[in-house]
Amino acid sequence: MRIHVGCELSFDFPQTVPMIATLNVHFSRFSDLERPDHLVTKPSVPVEGYRDSFGNWCSRLLLLAGTLLLPFPFSHIIPALVIMLVSFAYLEEDGALLCISLAAALASFSITAATVWGTVRAMGLLEKLL
Repeated sequence: MRIHVGCELSFDFPQTVPMIATLNVHFSRFSDLERPDHLVTKPSVPVEGYRDSFGNWCSRLLLLAGTLLLPFPFSHIIPALVIMLVSFAYLEEDGALLCISLAAALASFSITAATVWGTVRAMGLLEKLL
Protein backbone atom coordinates (compact mmCIF):
# COMPACT_ATOMS: atom_id res chain seq x y z
CA MET A 1 0.00 0.00 0.00
CA ARG A 2 1.24 3.48 -0.86
CA ILE A 3 0.21 6.47 1.26
CA HIS A 4 0.90 10.01 0.10
CA VAL A 5 1.95 12.28 2.95
CA GLY A 6 2.34 16.03 3.06
CA CYS A 7 0.64 19.38 2.77
CA GLU A 8 1.67 23.01 3.21
CA LEU A 9 1.80 25.19 6.30
CA SER A 10 1.81 28.96 5.85
CA PHE A 11 3.31 31.40 8.35
CA ASP A 12 3.41 35.21 8.32
CA PHE A 13 6.23 36.80 10.31
CA PRO A 14 6.58 40.54 10.97
CA GLN A 15 10.33 40.13 11.66
CA THR A 16 13.14 37.61 11.26
CA VAL A 17 12.48 34.55 13.47
CA PRO A 18 14.56 31.42 14.21
CA MET A 19 12.58 28.15 14.02
CA ILE A 20 13.20 24.48 14.80
CA ALA A 21 10.79 22.23 12.92
CA THR A 22 10.28 18.52 13.58
CA LEU A 23 8.33 17.74 10.42
CA ASN A 24 10.33 14.82 9.02
CA VAL A 25 9.55 11.11 9.09
CA HIS A 26 11.29 9.28 11.96
CA PHE A 27 14.66 7.83 10.92
CA SER A 28 13.46 4.29 11.67
CA ARG A 29 10.89 4.63 8.84
CA PHE A 30 13.20 6.12 6.16
CA SER A 31 13.50 2.74 4.45
CA ASP A 32 9.71 2.76 3.87
CA LEU A 33 9.85 6.00 1.86
CA GLU A 34 9.88 5.93 -1.94
CA ARG A 35 11.80 9.23 -2.13
CA PRO A 36 13.78 11.33 0.37
CA ASP A 37 11.89 13.37 2.94
CA HIS A 38 13.27 16.88 2.40
CA LEU A 39 11.88 20.04 3.96
CA VAL A 40 11.07 22.54 1.21
CA THR A 41 10.36 26.22 1.91
CA LYS A 42 8.89 28.94 -0.29
CA PRO A 43 10.73 31.31 -0.51
CA SER A 44 13.85 29.19 -0.25
CA VAL A 45 15.79 29.61 3.03
CA PRO A 46 18.80 27.63 4.29
CA VAL A 47 17.69 24.54 6.25
CA GLU A 48 20.16 22.80 8.57
CA GLY A 49 19.15 19.28 9.65
CA TYR A 50 20.20 17.48 12.82
CA ARG A 51 19.01 14.60 14.99
CA ASP A 52 17.81 15.37 18.52
CA SER A 53 18.40 13.20 21.61
CA PHE A 54 15.19 11.20 20.88
CA GLY A 55 16.26 10.27 17.35
CA ASN A 56 13.94 12.73 15.60
CA TRP A 57 15.17 14.66 12.57
CA CYS A 58 14.90 18.39 13.21
CA SER A 59 15.35 21.28 10.80
CA ARG A 60 16.85 24.57 11.94
CA LEU A 61 15.75 27.61 9.89
CA LEU A 62 16.18 31.37 10.09
CA LEU A 63 12.93 32.76 8.73
CA LEU A 64 12.87 36.18 7.16
CA ALA A 65 9.99 38.60 7.63
CA GLY A 66 7.10 37.74 5.30
CA THR A 67 5.21 34.58 4.37
CA LEU A 68 6.69 31.07 4.55
CA LEU A 69 5.16 27.80 3.30
CA LEU A 70 6.23 24.48 4.86
CA PRO A 71 5.06 20.95 4.01
CA PHE A 72 3.56 18.96 6.89
CA PRO A 73 4.01 15.15 6.74
CA PHE A 74 1.24 12.66 7.49
CA SER A 75 -1.54 15.16 6.90
CA HIS A 76 -3.35 12.82 4.50
CA ILE A 77 -3.44 9.81 6.83
CA ILE A 78 -7.09 10.18 7.93
CA PRO A 79 -8.52 10.51 4.38
CA ALA A 80 -6.35 7.57 3.26
CA LEU A 81 -7.60 5.40 6.12
CA VAL A 82 -11.22 6.37 5.38
CA ILE A 83 -10.78 5.42 1.70
CA MET A 84 -9.24 2.10 2.76
CA LEU A 85 -12.14 1.48 5.19
CA VAL A 86 -14.78 2.22 2.51
CA SER A 87 -12.99 -0.06 0.04
CA PHE A 88 -12.76 -2.86 2.57
CA ALA A 89 -16.45 -2.49 3.41
CA TYR A 90 -17.40 -2.79 -0.28
CA LEU A 91 -15.12 -5.80 -0.77
CA GLU A 92 -16.55 -7.61 2.25
CA GLU A 93 -20.12 -6.48 1.43
CA ASP A 94 -20.51 -5.44 5.06
CA GLY A 95 -23.35 -2.94 5.46
CA ALA A 96 -22.53 -1.99 9.05
CA LEU A 97 -18.86 -1.32 8.22
CA LEU A 98 -19.94 0.66 5.16
CA CYS A 99 -22.19 2.88 7.31
CA ILE A 100 -19.36 3.43 9.79
CA SER A 101 -16.85 4.20 7.03
CA LEU A 102 -19.21 6.63 5.27
CA ALA A 103 -19.85 8.39 8.60
CA ALA A 104 -16.07 8.62 9.08
CA ALA A 105 -15.75 10.03 5.55
CA LEU A 106 -18.41 12.64 6.30
CA ALA A 107 -16.69 13.57 9.57
CA SER A 108 -13.32 13.87 7.84
CA PHE A 109 -14.82 16.04 5.09
CA SER A 110 -16.60 18.24 7.66
CA ILE A 111 -13.40 18.80 9.64
CA THR A 112 -11.48 19.64 6.47
CA ALA A 113 -14.21 22.01 5.27
CA ALA A 114 -14.35 23.76 8.66
CA THR A 115 -10.56 24.15 8.67
CA VAL A 116 -10.53 25.60 5.15
CA TRP A 117 -13.45 27.92 5.95
CA GLY A 118 -11.73 29.13 9.13
CA THR A 119 -8.53 29.82 7.20
CA VAL A 120 -10.42 31.73 4.49
CA ARG A 121 -12.22 33.82 7.12
CA ALA A 122 -9.07 34.45 9.18
CA MET A 123 -7.05 35.57 6.17
CA GLY A 124 -9.87 37.76 4.85
CA LEU A 125 -9.81 36.05 1.45
CA LEU A 126 -13.57 36.22 1.08
CA GLU A 127 -13.61 40.00 1.50
CA LYS A 128 -10.78 40.34 -1.04
CA LEU A 129 -12.74 38.36 -3.64
CA LEU A 130 -15.98 40.27 -3.16
